[in-house]
Amino acid sequence: MRSQSLLAVLAAAVLLCWGSPSLAEESTPSPAPSAQATAAPLTSQEMLPSLLAKMSMVNPDLKTYEASIKVQVTMHTFPFLNPTLTGRVYWSRPDRSAVVFDTLPVLANQFKKVYPRIEAPSQWAMLYNVSLLSPDHVRLVPRKHGRIDHLDVAVNADGTVASMHWFYNDGGDVELHQTFSLVSGRMLVTEQHGIVDLPSYKGAIEAAFSGYKLNVKIPEAVFAS
Repeated sequence: MRSQSLLAVLAAAVLLCWGSPSLAEESTPSPAPSAQATAAPLTSQEMLPSLLAKMSMVNPDLKTYEASIKVQVTMHTFPFLNPTLTGRVYWSRPDRSAVVFDTLPVLANQFKKVYPRIEAPSQWAMLYNVSLLSPDHVRLVPRKHGRIDHLDVAVNADGTVASMHWFYNDGGDVELHQTFSLVSGRMLVTEQHGIVDLPSYKGAIEAAFSGYKLNVKIPEAVFAS
């Protein structure tokens, strides 16, 4: 899922000095009153559409991809396992994704339960109440009540998602940071690291992505698994 952009909007305040009538006659004509008005700073909600638009335009020609994934999981609670999982990750626009691990099904399924995901920015308005905490931090509150209370997203200057922080109604949280690299002209995730702090599971995640194949056909069965 990325991860986006630093959108800073500055309003210039112009103070015009008026001279005496005689000086005014000798100088160039004063600007029209409408040009003298001070521009009002944009509010957070007025800045939000531009930020989301920039995020949605990351890799605009990318329709699908698949890549190898290697995940190191360190469990800080019983049974204190430290497994390494390998597999393939698949993505299709706008936000279909799947991870297929080459490992024991039981272990892979347990990992999928705690491995967080985020929908594409173009889908946020349908699923969340979206607000801007700062020029590069977005808060998402699910429209439907569930496990997640809210999600905070930090955005890079290029529009990719720098980090995601999920806050759950049971008091737990998951934080995931991302590193992007230029792959065949597209900005794609190459590393993730995160901390999982849930009542039933506590641990750390380190993931590496490689061998990207872009705009390839992905079987429908992949997303149904």
